[in-house]
Amino acid sequence: MSSLKLGKYFGIIALFIGLGATSVTANQLFKENNQDSPLKTMQSMMDAVHYCGSGEKDRCRDLAQLCHSDGDNDVWSICYMGTYTKEKQKEYSEFWGSVSLGAELINGNRAMVHFMFEWEDTWHKEYMKLGLENGKWYLSSF
Repeated sequence: MSSLKLGKYFGIIALFIGLGATSVTANQLFKENNQDSPLKTMQSMMDAVHYCGSGEKDRCRDLAQLCHSDGDNDVWSICYMGTYTKEKQKEYSEFWGSVSLGAELINGNRAMVHFMFEWEDTWHKEYMKLGLENGKWYLSSF
């Protein structure tokens, strides 16, 4: 192997070491809520559900901050996850941990994020509606 190719590989390895790269799953990107876009809000919700289901009470409280005040019951059932039994929290965590996020569609202060999940050996398509308020995106309905 040429010294140029070796240098390239060592440079990439050094970059990962320098950035402190760790093994992170797609469903664990944000340790704090990020509501800059509909997709980031959805990912923040999924991460908060994961950590809440793992017993991190601060993340359970973070969930309530992601719901729009006019959100439907389905959305608020996610945001109040911290008040549920450990078994129910585990169910939510497992469900949202298996979701695959798709495209976000934005139209002014309204948006949709498409996602898929597997239920009883069948893949289902669903979408979450979000609303923009004071520069932040909030879960509205699904």
